Amino acid sequence: MSEVDEVRVERRGELALLVVDRPRALNAIARHTMHALAEAVQALAREGEVRGVVLAGGGGRFIAGGDLRDLGAARSAEQGQAMAARMQAVLAGLEDLPVPVIAAVERYAFGGGAEVALACDLRVMGHDAVFGLRHRRFGVTTAWGGARRLTRLVGRSRALSLLWTGRDVTAPEALDLGLADAVAPEGTSVVEHALALAADIATGAPGAVAATKQLVVQADLDRAAHGRLEASIFGEIWAHPDHWQRVDDFWARQARRKSGPLPRSED
Repeated sequence: MSEVDEVRVERRGELALLVVDRPRALNAIARHTMHALAEAVQALAREGEVRGVVLAGGGGRFIAGGDLRDLGAARSAEQGQAMAARMQAVLAGLEDLPVPVIAAVERYAFGGGAEVALACDLRVMGHDAVFGLRHRRFGVTTAWGGARRLTRLVGRSRALSLLWTGRDVTAPEALDLGLADAVAPEGTSVVEHALALAADIATGAPGAVAATKQLVVQADLDRAAHGRLEASIFGEIWAHPDHWQRVDDFWARQARRKSGPLPRSED
């Protein structure tokens, strides 16, 4: 299997399914996987017709982490730093896509795989899936932006607890902690559940969906700066024809409800 085959994009109408498929390595990320994933993300960034992305692993599982057999070839501090920076850039590109990005976590997301899931906007987990930041088991820290993203999701003390203990988190607990946004019921497809969520979000106005993501991502700006950004973005969205078409559609529905059904003629 070539690196192109290991990372593929499948179009599902207005949605894109981005799949990391390395069955012999449990979908673990190798150096060439980083390259292929970067190219796929860049292609999605140029694709103006995509309204949402679902990131999944092949073979009914998510991503087991970094491929230790391959990444282990980088032994020096300089090589480790370069590898970390490379994958940080890949996940930054994924995070910066202007459309919703949803991780479909089947069975597990371990180590670097958990960091990949954290780079997505939302996470859908299988009912029996587990989420584990297992870095401590190998005597390392997060490398791909996971500590920052985890802290934003669950807070400082919970992030430290999860990273220091390296314990696995079940799907129900992940939902309670905010690591997961939905859990697919038993007997249902996690990928299809994530695609359905993406499709529902895609019914919104594209500009408003993208703008909402921008405002949330930049929520750390100080109040005045974020207020200026919000007002500027809102003004553009307010004036957009899509907004006014939806307003017209709303009033048309209201008028139909008020008029009610036409009376039936009596024989």
